[in-house]
Amino acid sequence: MWHKDLSGGYVLSHVVEADEDRWMIKDIAKKRLIVSMRQLRLLRYGGVVRRNGCAAFLTARADAGDRLEFCWPAPTDSEIESEQMPLTIIHEDDDILVIDKPPGIVVHPTGSYQTGTLAAGILYYLRQSGHRGAFHPVHRLDKDTSGVILIAKHRMAHRLLDLQIKRRLIRRTYCAVISTHLYPSTGTITTPIARDQNHPVRRIVSDCGYAAHTDYTTTETYVGGSLLTLSLGTGRTHQIRVHLQSIGAPIIGDTLYGSTSLWIGRQALHATDLAFTHPLTGCELHLSCPLPKDIMELLEHIKISASEVR
Repeated sequence: MWHKDLSGGYVLSHVVEADEDRWMIKDIAKKRLIVSMRQLRLLRYGGVVRRNGCAAFLTARADAGDRLEFCWPAPTDSEIESEQMPLTIIHEDDDILVIDKPPGIVVHPTGSYQTGTLAAGILYYLRQSGHRGAFHPVHRLDKDTSGVILIAKHRMAHRLLDLQIKRRLIRRTYCAVISTHLYPSTGTITTPIARDQNHPVRRIVSDCGYAAHTDYTTTETYVGGSLLTLSLGTGRTHQIRVHLQSIGAPIIGDTLYGSTSLWIGRQALHATDLAFTHPLTGCELHLSCPLPKDIMELLEHIKISASEVR
């Protein structure tokens, strides 16, 4: 069980079970408690391990019934410079923060975007409540993709949520607008995705790429296009954008993948829903945010116009 101590650090407690008798403490941590190698290094060089209330080495052997406590120090401040910006908060508790990200905002600083990032805005917001530590996004959205994004407030929550991502237990749903109609109206795209060696950012469908899985359903059809609901089985960079382009249905406004639009200045892609298990309480959470104004206005245009150019 995880809990926060008075110093601001985090403690993982565990009572050694019968089938763990005489295991090394580090093996119990890795194999049963899913503690990462990085977390073990943090314990070794800055934390404390206790066995029945007394300090213990990670290489010591534990007996069945022993109470183990793994104590990590309070996090240090991030090197990212914080900046005040408006945030639309969907959910917040001691361990996680869920934001409705607007389009045009980069999630994390990169070579081209050192300021004005979502990371800087969230760190500023958290600092106002005395929170310390780094920025821990559980997943990312492209700069011009809007919608729900999950942030862990500390590395322990991040580790547990990252395991859910790897085990495909976090369910992410998106809406996209395309300028055509798909037949069949519901389907799955499983073509692999790789980097385009001729472009610094773009991805392509390639047999040499990584496995990717996207499910789509046509939610509504209009004169000038369709509204799709999509869910991800994997989380490849630009996955939805690449997969839709590969079947001749690029997202409206996605200039990187061959679509232009008079009615919207970015790809019409929005993360609408996120479902997952809370990393510490175990409660099931299902969070959502509505389509933003620019996509709603685009839908009004394509309801009556077939002039959108792919």
